[in-house]
Amino acid sequence: MAYAAGGALAAEVSKAGGLGFIGCGYTDASWGKREIDVACKSFQLSASATSTTLLPIGIGYITWYLTEHPELLEEHLEYTKQTPLAAFWFAYGDCRRFMAMVRDKSPQSKIVVQVNTVKEASDAADQGADAIVVQGHEAGGHGPVLNSSTIILVPEVVSMLQSRYPNRSIPVLAAGGIANGRGLLAALALGASGVVMGTRFMAAEESVYHINAKKAVVEAKDGGTTTMRTEMLDTLRRSNWPQGYNGRVLRNAITDAMERGESLRALQKLYDDAKASNDAKGLAIFAGSNVGLVNEILPAGQIIANTMREANQAYHNLSDMLDV
Repeated sequence: MAYAAGGALAAEVSKAGGLGFIGCGYTDASWGKREIDVACKSFQLSASATSTTLLPIGIGYITWYLTEHPELLEEHLEYTKQTPLAAFWFAYGDCRRFMAMVRDKSPQSKIVVQVNTVKEASDAADQGADAIVVQGHEAGGHGPVLNSSTIILVPEVVSMLQSRYPNRSIPVLAAGGIANGRGLLAALALGASGVVMGTRFMAAEESVYHINAKKAVVEAKDGGTTTMRTEMLDTLRRSNWPQGYNGRVLRNAITDAMERGESLRALQKLYDDAKASNDAKGLAIFAGSNVGLVNEILPAGQIIANTMREANQAYHNLSDMLDV
């Protein structure tokens, strides 16, 4: 969640009992350093001061972009060598080289690998990932064009890992379509050890997403019809994603014009004008099909508290229903 998940959001998620991540995306190394500083300040730490404990946040990368700009990871590892981060997250591409860098430079940190297929999960386990995020096609942002839903992919991955690694416990985190406590409980029932919530935290007070984009997420309902998967927004953003990937975005004036067959030049103008004015009607707002479950902008800590309360209530309701 580049340009949404910064240091303030990561810190508040972790303070509330989750594990918050800074999303580097297509940023440069200096952006990540600034956000690490924001998180350190929140915890009253300094990134340059020697610490005996981990900074309780993580940082995430788009692996294919990191391959083109390895200095992002190199500089962040150097910057946090005195105050190591709790975790490093890699998604979309072969991350073996970068996993080795983390193991060498920050051995205290955990490595999280995001996958979209059973084979990718198997490969991540073989490579020694400490945790595996399994992302279904309901998720906002990018993923493969061909992908299973979260409810199918998570239990298949869990079963595969249990079969292949009977003596090794590899946490599986479910991602895609989860925005509340009922989703958390459902993911646990599928065999996951926890969940990843992206779209819900886009609408957190601490998110660095523009307020117009946050409001658009909150106002959207029935995400199966108000979001769509497309490559066009990457074209307009001049982002060179590899073939075989697209992104789930909110439908807006851009996607309407695209479906009407407007020229690329006209679409580019719509997008550039919207970006200049932060007009949500033409922005690239990457959000999951669970937008209808995101109904208000709240502090991150309140989102965590609400999620846990809802999950607990749903558990008790289910226990009563099953007479457990």
